[in-house]
Amino acid sequence: MFFYFRGDRLIRIMNILESPHLHYLPHQGKQFYPDVLSKQYKRKGIKWTMLFFMLAHATLSSSYIPPTMTAISYSKGHPESTLPEKLPYYSWMPFEFNTSTTYLKALGYQAIPMFSYAYSIVGMDTLFMNIMNCIALNLDIIQGAFLTVVDRASMAVRFSFDK
Repeated sequence: MFFYFRGDRLIRIMNILESPHLHYLPHQGKQFYPDVLSKQYKRKGIKWTMLFFMLAHATLSSSYIPPTMTAISYSKGHPESTLPEKLPYYSWMPFEFNTSTTYLKALGYQAIPMFSYAYSIVGMDTLFMNIMNCIALNLDIIQGAFLTVVDRASMAVRFSFDK
């Protein structure tokens, strides 16, 4: 809800934080390149977010594809198929699901909230994971800034004397 109503503010904050004038300048002496670090951490966050998302889909799909295929096979009149007695997950249904059509409706009725629930779990997990990823990036950048502070300060002093 917050992102829906206040998403423009979040996007504005993200754009400000990714602004190039807020980034550390690279320092060749100690091989300190914050922009390269930032891109690496961003790729890592996207990779793990997509992996979590795909695993959530694979888990739920593996629960719903077999009974869906069985119900479709049953509706086509295949003699070897029988309609499953239970749904993939235990839940109360407001209607009977003893025909192939009603069983498929019950599967959809149950699957929609399950996928929504999976998305919220993946969203929260990846949010916290990416917050930790961002903290690690900033600690790496601070470490690199401390490692190069003497060289950068001496360059600044030389630059001010050259003027």
